[in-house]
Amino acid sequence: MQELPDDPRELVTLLRNRGPMTLLFDGRHPGNEALPTDDNGDIIRIDCSASDERLTLTPGAQVHIRYLHGEQLKVAKLAYSALFFASGVMNPTTLGRKVLTDRVPACLDPQRMVNLRRMLNQMGLGPARPGSLEWNFLITNELLASDADRRSWCPDRLEAVQRCIDSGSGHAVLMVDASPPPGQALMPGQPTINEIAIGKSSNWQNVTVQANQLQWTEHRGDQQRSMSVPLRAIGAIQDPGVGQGWWWPESLPQEQRQQLQSNAELWSMLLPMAGIPLAPPVPLPAGNLQILTLAPPPMTDKREALETLARSGLCVVLVNALATRMQLPPSLPGRARVLIVPLGLMNLRPQLQFQADGFSAQMPDFEGKIVQVQIPWHAVFLIASPDGTRHAWWPQDYPEVIVTALHALRSVHKSDGGELPKELNVFDLDPAGDGLGLGVERAPDGGGNLVISQPMGGNVTPPPEAPPGSVARLVLQLSFRLPPPVLQ
Repeated sequence: MQELPDDPRELVTLLRNRGPMTLLFDGRHPGNEALPTDDNGDIIRIDCSASDERLTLTPGAQVHIRYLHGEQLKVAKLAYSALFFASGVMNPTTLGRKVLTDRVPACLDPQRMVNLRRMLNQMGLGPARPGSLEWNFLITNELLASDADRRSWCPDRLEAVQRCIDSGSGHAVLMVDASPPPGQALMPGQPTINEIAIGKSSNWQNVTVQANQLQWTEHRGDQQRSMSVPLRAIGAIQDPGVGQGWWWPESLPQEQRQQLQSNAELWSMLLPMAGIPLAPPVPLPAGNLQILTLAPPPMTDKREALETLARSGLCVVLVNALATRMQLPPSLPGRARVLIVPLGLMNLRPQLQFQADGFSAQMPDFEGKIVQVQIPWHAVFLIASPDGTRHAWWPQDYPEVIVTALHALRSVHKSDGGELPKELNVFDLDPAGDGLGLGVERAPDGGGNLVISQPMGGNVTPPPEAPPGSVARLVLQLSFRLPPPVLQ
C-alpha cells in the first residue's frame, strides 16, 4: 500500500484527488486566519468530497476553505503547519490515515498521543468505533521485576473471562485480531480489532470451552447464532464495568504489538508472559476540548449527498414512510410516519445500490431482522452523520406530519398571553413499549429539532435497577435540527 506523505501540502493534494477526506487542524495555531469569532475551537475539522471546490490549495503557507457560518458564506485561512491528521481514500478498497506526530496540539496533554487516539475514535476517524473500551498496555519496571507480586495477574484466559462475567457488570469484552487474510484488501471503515462482548444475561448463553475454543450462543431478537473463538487468539480481556482486565503479548493484534515491539529488549521479556494486568486509563486532557467543524454549504443533490456520507462511514437517511412507491417489508413501517434508514452499522453491509428514481439498501427492521428496502428519492428529506457534523436536508420534501407540527409550533398560541408551545409530539412512545416515537421541539427561527426513536431489535434484559415487569428494547434515538419548512 502506498504510504501517505509527511509533507502537509503533498498529503492534502494526494487525498483530495482520491475521494472524500477529513482534515484536522490545531485551532490555536497563530497562522490561522478568518475563523468564526464566536467559536473557540481547539481542534478544527474539515470534511471534503472529491469534487468539492470549496477547498483551495494556495501556493503560500495556508489552505483556504469556504464554509457556512449562519447564513453567510465565509473563507477561513488555515496554516498548513497546523494540520496534524488526515484521513482519506487511498484506493477503492483502502482507507488511509496519517498522524503528523510533531504537530499534535498541546491541548491533548497530559498524554497527547493517547488522547489523540481517544478523540479520533470518538469522532469516527480512528481504528476503533466510538465509545469503545480503552486498552492500556503500560509496562513498568516494578511490574516486570522478577520478585514482583503476581497475585493480580491472571494467566488463564477462561478464568479471566469468568472473573469478568461474575463481577457486577456481568460482561467480558474480548480483544481479537480481525485483520484480513493475506492478499485480501481492507475496506474503508473495516475494523482491524474485533471487540467481542459476552456475558451471563439472556443475550448470551452456555459460555464454555471445548477443544481450546471459547464457545457461546448469542441471541439478537428472535435470531440465534453459535459463536466460537480460539483461546490463543484472545489478546486481552476486560471487565467494561470497572476497567479491570488482563492481556497476553503473543496474541495482541498487530496494531497493539507495534509500539511494544519497537523496544526489542522489552518485547523479548514480554513474550513469555501471560495475564498481565491492564494499567489504569490515561488521564484525560486538562480542559474540555472544543471541536469546531467548518460546515460546507448544503448539498442539494440527494444522490451525491448519500454517496458522500455513505463513503465516510456511518450515516442515516430519514424518509417519509408514507410516500408513494416505497417498497418495504411487512415489518416496516407499522405506525411509523418517518423511517430511519441506518447505513454503515457494525457487522452489517448495507448493500447500497443506486437507481435513477431512488436507492435500495439493507437495514434492521423493528425486530432486528435484516430486511431489504427500496426508497424513492422523493421520500428522502434528510441525510446526516449521527454526530451532526455533516448533513443535508430538503424542506420541500418534509413529510406532511412534520410540516404540520412546525407550522403549529410557529402559529398556535397558548391562552396565557400568546407564548409559543415549546414542543409538539406527533406521537409518543407506545404504552406497550415498542420504542417508536416522533416529536418536534420549536426553534426561534420557525424551524425545529426533530426527535425520533425507532426500535432496532427485540426485547432484551432490563437493567438491574428497572422495576419488576419492565420490558426493554433496543432503540435508536436521534435528534436533528430542521430549518423552517417551505411555506405554501
